Amino acid sequence: MLCQRYPRDPRHSCNRLVGSSPDNGSEGGEVLPPSPFSWKHSGTASQVREVLDRAGYAEPTISELLETPEMPRPGQRRQALPLYLWRSRGDTPLEAMVRLFLLHQPVSLQAARRALAPMPLADWAECGLLAIGPTEVRAVVELAPYEGLVLAVDWAEAAVGDPVMGVAATSRVLAQLTVRRHAPRALDLGAGCGIQALLAARHSDHVSATELNPRAVHLARFNAELNGLCHVAFLPGDWFGPVHGQLFDLIVCNPPFVIAPSQRRLHTHSSRPSDHLCRDLIQAAPPFLRQDGYFQLAANWAHVTGQDWRDRLADWFAGIGCDAWVLHADAEAAPTYALARISEAGEDPDQATRLFDEWMAYYQREGIEGIGSGVITLRRSTRRPNWVRFDRFPGVTGQGGAAIEQGFALRDFLEANHSDRELLGARLCRADHLCWAPRYEPTAAGWSVVASQLRLTDGLAFLGNVDPPVAAFVARCNGEQPLGAALADIAVAEGQEAERLIPGFLRVVRRLVELGHLLPAKGEEKRPQTTVPSHGASADRAGPIGLS
Repeated sequence: MLCQRYPRDPRHSCNRLVGSSPDNGSEGGEVLPPSPFSWKHSGTASQVREVLDRAGYAEPTISELLETPEMPRPGQRRQALPLYLWRSRGDTPLEAMVRLFLLHQPVSLQAARRALAPMPLADWAECGLLAIGPTEVRAVVELAPYEGLVLAVDWAEAAVGDPVMGVAATSRVLAQLTVRRHAPRALDLGAGCGIQALLAARHSDHVSATELNPRAVHLARFNAELNGLCHVAFLPGDWFGPVHGQLFDLIVCNPPFVIAPSQRRLHTHSSRPSDHLCRDLIQAAPPFLRQDGYFQLAANWAHVTGQDWRDRLADWFAGIGCDAWVLHADAEAAPTYALARISEAGEDPDQATRLFDEWMAYYQREGIEGIGSGVITLRRSTRRPNWVRFDRFPGVTGQGGAAIEQGFALRDFLEANHSDRELLGARLCRADHLCWAPRYEPTAAGWSVVASQLRLTDGLAFLGNVDPPVAAFVARCNGEQPLGAALADIAVAEGQEAERLIPGFLRVVRRLVELGHLLPAKGEEKRPQTTVPSHGASADRAGPIGLS
């Protein structure tokens, strides 16, 4: 199977924006050391990519070959190496490529020539991808396929000064949650191998990407050419420095957010204390955003003894002129976090023990009892008071960027219909890809509902525990009648006064809108206040509607 490659745009010049000089090309004014990776001859990048595509070097086909549900991560590959070598033991081009560029194994000269034909092996070596020995070849770097891209990155165990990280779990989550609307100008901060910048290039007219590590700048430029995405400028320099005074419609950042006592690896640890790097990026980004532009940050933050972590983050957002939405995972206790991060670095046992003691002493000094993680999205908005929202990350199916953008639009809708009367005049419809999942247990009287959930099956998979009457109400929402009329029908069915049901009813509606379960009907606008009829019922009942 051939993987689809993003077509080249004739409006953009690769030589001008990716860097035509293989020696010290500098798009940001800084002179870089010579690059070990370069396309010295016109057309070589296209030829390499065509060979990879022809073999099916892409996530679906590799997963099928290795019999895994998804592409195995580096740690999984190391643990299951004998199994994956067995499954890729054949002589097809794809199997040879997987052994060479994914499993970090040498391949015989004969097998390599067959797999990489019609290009001579010397061409692959000249651009920096292969090291050719007397009887076999080795891959200098990993070729990591992701979402139609192929990215040259350093091996996890690479003995280089500042290795360039591959497609990490946080890279994938940030990519899945990035808003993918058209962006005239986008920025990737701390670009690494270029994954976020190259994904943004698919829906942006121009992308700038800043990176402090010279080796990463070289590899990112190399990757841009390999993927035919030439309207990306990789600029050497620290954070916003190379783009001073510029404005962007989208900024993405997967920074070195690990909270540790000292900087050990440039791509995972910053030199700033605690979570100050993420805080500083949050506060520095807004002046670089156009109105309604987005800044999306993968982040870690400290849970400090005696402080609510939400209050700490809310202080980060105070006065920055942006709405903020935090999608967070469960926090890790400090010892668990330290052990996991040190283990990921592959330290030997003695070194790991020493580092663990250092990390725990640091956390005790700083009062850090746990570390939270997630993705923070800011939207530039200086025309009204700003808001902050926190939600547990529900998981994502497919691309979640559209759901992020919709979440901001739904909050706008609720702000525009702030009063009960305004909201009662609105027409809502249930979301596509919404399902109801009741759970029954047997009782003496028959089957009884013991749990009831609404859940989205596309985008952000938010779920809400609802009473069956709420589920029935949502099912009837088709955008044809205002909420006030729907409430009147509920009041009649329950034999209650509609006015008495309003607070609980609208509390549930607002939460269902926030979760994306209910959406404004097409063409819905702010409506005049609606009078809700009363149906004279008992005043001592709270009503049947509830959501938790």
